[in-house]
Amino acid sequence: MGNLDYSLSLYLTNKQVFLGPEIVQLMQLIQSQGSLTLAASAMGISYNKAWRLVHQAEQALARPLVVSNTGGINGGGSSLTAEGQRLMVKYLRWQSLTQSVVRQYFKQIFEDES
Repeated sequence: MGNLDYSLSLYLTNKQVFLGPEIVQLMQLIQSQGSLTLAASAMGISYNKAWRLVHQAEQALARPLVVSNTGGINGGGSSLTAEGQRLMVKYLRWQSLTQSVVRQYFKQIFEDES
């Protein structure tokens, strides 16, 4: 059968998709970079797209995930709210557990029998 591989993307929904690989990656980068602008740049997406991803997730959940601080002596910045942090950690745990199970089934079903 050759070298088969797979891809799995997980999404949380609440009548609409609000959390998936792209927004979680953005949240991780906001946490590490301290800035929505820097996180968007690191992902290779526009600031506007990054802002829309965050805004759509926040609207679907009816709670803030990211807080932004403007200007000041140290400049602006962004960080995750406690809820944003909690949800990101839970999503990453769910993703890890799911990937592990999928990997087992993939090997069981598609591994060549030599």
